Amino acid sequence: MAAALGYAASMFRSSLMFAVLSFVACGSRPGPEDSGTQLPVDAGETLDASVDAGEASDAGPENDAGIGHDAGIPDAGGLDAGVTDAGISSSRGDGGITCMSSVSFDGHSACLSSVNGTSFKVTLPNGGGGPYTLGIYLHGDGAGAYNSNSAVRRMLTLADAKHVLQIAVLAPNKCSWWQAPTAQFDGSCMNVGAPVPDTNAENAHKLAEVIDAVRAAYDIRNEQYLYYSASGGSIFLTRRFIPIYGEAYPGGMSINCGGEMPDDTDFAWAISDPAARGSTKMFFTYGDQDYLAADSHDTATGYATKGFVVDEKILPGVGHCGPGFDAHGRALEVWTQVLAP
Repeated sequence: MAAALGYAASMFRSSLMFAVLSFVACGSRPGPEDSGTQLPVDAGETLDASVDAGEASDAGPENDAGIGHDAGIPDAGGLDAGVTDAGISSSRGDGGITCMSSVSFDGHSACLSSVNGTSFKVTLPNGGGGPYTLGIYLHGDGAGAYNSNSAVRRMLTLADAKHVLQIAVLAPNKCSWWQAPTAQFDGSCMNVGAPVPDTNAENAHKLAEVIDAVRAAYDIRNEQYLYYSASGGSIFLTRRFIPIYGEAYPGGMSINCGGEMPDDTDFAWAISDPAARGSTKMFFTYGDQDYLAADSHDTATGYATKGFVVDEKILPGVGHCGPGFDAHGRALEVWTQVLAP
């Protein structure tokens, strides 16, 4: 089901088909969850100046997503394998989402809605017909690019051309995807008290609820989702969401400056089955000076070992999500490649 994908990288690129990769600057993991210390919230990825001049988006995670196993596996739901007249398997949803408010930018409108307390924004493409491809943005700690809409705006031209419906989903705690809905933050998204890792994968179930609601409201393709995650959003995607919902919502994933490998017992589906892995291909991108570089590499290697199609790109001299790393641009590159004929 996965399409053959390839691209030429202008920056240093590493494939997982190698024997050894050395991280001089990062060495071994810092292990903040073991020490109990909270890492400072950082500025996150630098945005493209043409989108939000000079603004920095999502802050990085205060520490790793922690350890622990998922408490219960709900029914994935949402996969109404209806077939359209064009022969495309899709959800056949209709009626649209009820907007609590909306904001307009660049000839488009983002509709703010929520499902069981989880806020998200829906941006429809202009023109086109037939089922939509669903593009999902998962912010890093601080939710800067969610609040500014910059991640969605960067994708608009591609979304119009390829009929991509974009959703940007706010972490249930409003700040951090890898932390539990009960985690407390101040106005700057710094933890009030100790970080609270989402060891029960509550946020994974919350995101699945949003995806299912969008599928019920719009006609969404079943077999090719698009993901763009950054920092803490990448930790959440790899550590919590894919192990439970990776089979239900496969696709192309731009996973930036972060990641954490799940335990084998966390996987709720047959990851050894190529048909179950479907169209999923993971594109890991991070800097060799990132304090999460070792975690990102271990996650990429771990998923590749389990049979997933993985691409790993390492940016020399780049720290956590930049500067020197245009995460929005990288996600656009990945989505463009995934959607290519």
